[in-house]
Amino acid sequence: MSSTAKTFVSPENLLLDSFRLAGQVLESNWLPDTLLALW
Repeated sequence: MSSTAKTFVSPENLLLDSFRLAGQVLESNWLPDTLLALW
């Protein structure tokens, strides 16, 4: 039987992760047709 555990992310960690992801996208030279930002 598997248990489902809830993981809560702090706003600070969420912000840092979003910047980290944005940095990886910029470094990969990937250019999306449409840029969507959700904050």
